[in-house]
Amino acid sequence: MQGGSSLNIVYSQPFFIVNREISNNQQFYFESEKYINLYIDRITTPMHQFYLDEVLDVSYKLLTSSNYCLLYLHTNQGVFTFNVKSSPDELKREFLKTKKSNQH
Repeated sequence: MQGGSSLNIVYSQPFFIVNREISNNQQFYFESEKYINLYIDRITTPMHQFYLDEVLDVSYKLLTSSNYCLLYLHTNQGVFTFNVKSSPDELKREFLKTKKSNQH
């Protein structure tokens, strides 16, 4: 589900979905890149849309055993987890700034 207009994107954070396939008794992993888009009034992913008043926090945990961080999107509908390779610090900073400016 995509929402908002590309003209209003404040920040876009890439995340990765890893799919596993088994063929001829061999495992193969395929990675696809998607985006979490922060707009002035919402955050969207390919499957979800949350208005900023529904998002409580953005946090993450570095995984030392892989190339990924786990990004947590805390919402009033639960916590959603995303695999990211680049630091989500900027997404968190922009989210907090955008949410604060919307409360005035």
